[in-house]
Amino acid sequence: MAHIRFRRAWVAQGNSLEDLAFRAAAGAWGSWIGLFLNVMCLVAQFYVALFPIGGTPNARRFFEAYLACPIVLALFIIWKIWKRTRYVRIMEIDLQSGRRELNLRELHEAEMAERAGWGPLQKYVLVTILLTSDSISGSAKFSFPLSLATILVRVVCESYATHV
Repeated sequence: MAHIRFRRAWVAQGNSLEDLAFRAAAGAWGSWIGLFLNVMCLVAQFYVALFPIGGTPNARRFFEAYLACPIVLALFIIWKIWKRTRYVRIMEIDLQSGRRELNLRELHEAEMAERAGWGPLQKYVLVTILLTSDSISGSAKFSFPLSLATILVRVVCESYATHV
């Protein structure tokens, strides 16, 4: 939820995603998918607690199986009352306090200058990562972990071949 609200506040307050120094690989969609999967896990756990597989519904077993939800809700409510915190609207979220001043254009130019001095192996790794992720939109394709494993295997094999 925090990432979803941050991104909504970022755009609502007139900022561009290009102004972010770092972006999530799957963007806000990844956070929505994660939230959906978490909710589905809670629903599935509730269903299994209410109607146990191979058993009959039982109130005692239900509360034993689903005890975490009421405890988390109770702690959340107690925290809200104790600290008197409130829900912050999107336009009221403070996105500037404590933020470092970064000149992203200057940082990008420095990174390009550093990359110019890279050797062939570093360039190969960079190109392979760029081919498996969309660095402009900040969304990674699903093959990224597999490609990372492929990179590691190739690097190990190449280093082994040069030593033998």
